[in-house]
Amino acid sequence: GRIFGYTAMEALGQELHTLIAPPQAHAAFAHGFLNFQKSGTGPVVGKVIEVTALRKGGEEFPVELSISATQFGGQWHAICIVRDITTRKLSEAKIQRLTQLYAALSQCNQAIVRCTSEDDLFPQVCRDAVQFGGMKMAWIGLVDEASKRVVPVASYGDGMEYLEDIQISMDTDSPYGRGPIGIVMRENRPFWCQDYLNEPLLALWHERGARSGWSASAALPLHRQGKVIGVFTLYAGKVNAFDEAARNLLVEMAIDISYALDNFVREAERKQAAEALRESEQRLRTIFEAEPECVKVIGRDGQLLEINA
Repeated sequence: GRIFGYTAMEALGQELHTLIAPPQAHAAFAHGFLNFQKSGTGPVVGKVIEVTALRKGGEEFPVELSISATQFGGQWHAICIVRDITTRKLSEAKIQRLTQLYAALSQCNQAIVRCTSEDDLFPQVCRDAVQFGGMKMAWIGLVDEASKRVVPVASYGDGMEYLEDIQISMDTDSPYGRGPIGIVMRENRPFWCQDYLNEPLLALWHERGARSGWSASAALPLHRQGKVIGVFTLYAGKVNAFDEAARNLLVEMAIDISYALDNFVREAERKQAAEALRESEQRLRTIFEAEPECVKVIGRDGQLLEINA
């Protein structure tokens, strides 16, 4: 009875199925109870099963049951070993979260290789964070320099209606500028909210988030050529979803996105320079051909390379 919160005296006389959270109690025990009394067999006898148990105060927790049957006094009795597997389940959940985030990071890097613009990259990153990273929703917002507002430009997942007419500012004089995203943009650092609905800085947005089932959130700055130009925001369905390992992976993802933004700038500059060179060469060609006098182009070795008409 210790793991259930009962004293030895309180545990005596407790029926096992009353300690299992419905509907599992009925599915695992009540359905085959009469058959067990007659033959000592049943759907759970001789098996190891996982169910949700109830502590004395009503708290639910996972347990593993090993059930065998024995007969004495002409009746069948069940011998059940109960193991609290809360720690194991937490470890499994952590491993799953990290596996999902690794997958999201991998997909993000593949998108960076494939995409040639922000318009291509941002929606793909948000989609990967949800489909591969296990997030409930993800969105990217960029700063409108004129209004100092953060404007959503890409999103994916449950609760995207949250972004409709959302007000987020970088201005500390505005109440909409004192939340996590405003802090991220001004201070150039991630903001980790492990308990979304109890975070005072998110009070203005609690109602919107509650409708979407969000329990934790993360906001990370995005950079272009060293300047903060936007924010990558993610929402998880469980409290305390962002442990140190998860935070490191998400920071790496934000860094990779910022690297891609710098590449887009460099590629645009390269194309601009190439176009300028082409136009310059075209202007020179026009002048060369239009010149009424004879113009010769002589190589270093004295060889005639070109002559106009």
